[in-house]
Amino acid sequence: MLLERAFTLIETLLVLSIFTVLLLLTAIHIQPIIEQKKVDHFFEQLEEDILFAQQYAMVNSHSMILYYGPAQRDYRIVKSGLKSEEVIKRELHQNMEIIPLTLSNHIIFNSAGNINSSGALQVKYKKRTFKVTFYLGRGRFRVEEL
Repeated sequence: MLLERAFTLIETLLVLSIFTVLLLLTAIHIQPIIEQKKVDHFFEQLEEDILFAQQYAMVNSHSMILYYGPAQRDYRIVKSGLKSEEVIKRELHQNMEIIPLTLSNHIIFNSAGNINSSGALQVKYKKRTFKVTFYLGRGRFRVEEL
């Protein structure tokens, strides 16, 4: 009587194979989402660091400098003055690169939190390219994918 209610071996294998196929399809579709999240996280972190540099410059009445460049594998925010002090250092992802376009390899935030000059830089991540444009005034910037 107990054997009449049990599943056959074929039914069990069929259910397991369907379950495995569904898991594999899910894993394949997650990879592009992970790549997009890496890019989103980088720009969110960059925005937070820039806002921090502006606020730090205003509160402490010190100019802050954001250094970056294609030869570096990071970007740094440094307090300017006779004794330069590194405040933030962020490592870039191995496939990410920051390239100056119309800006030099640094951006200076004065004691009012404003940038010294407007311009653009380029961020490359694998086959994707982004343009980051900085505006005069409050040091706001815009990110657009090319």
